[in-house]
Amino acid sequence: MRKSKRFDRQIDDLLLTTATTLGMIYARRRVRRAAPKVLLGTGVLAAAGTAAVATVVGIGTLGVGGAAAVWYRRRANATDAANDWQAPAAAPRASFVDSRPEETTPISAE
Repeated sequence: MRKSKRFDRQIDDLLLTTATTLGMIYARRRVRRAAPKVLLGTGVLAAAGTAAVATVVGIGTLGVGGAAAVWYRRRANATDAANDWQAPAAAPRASFVDSRPEETTPISAE
């Protein structure tokens, strides 16, 4: 009994189509079963990521606020120390604005 190549190809095509279809059905079922778990896991991961970002931002904000408070206090202390210091009084000097030339007697023609 001799089989034709055409018949062999038809059987191969039928087996390949059946295997591909069953594989797609199996994959679809697995996705349907796993999708809620994956979505839940993705939601939990997103929530954890958001919480982590919020924590880092909060810590950064506190750090910046603390640094600003330290800078402000140091600046205030430096200003207070500078305000306690007073320059010594200036030495008296002649004022050229208010000075008048000495009154001299006019030169008389002799």
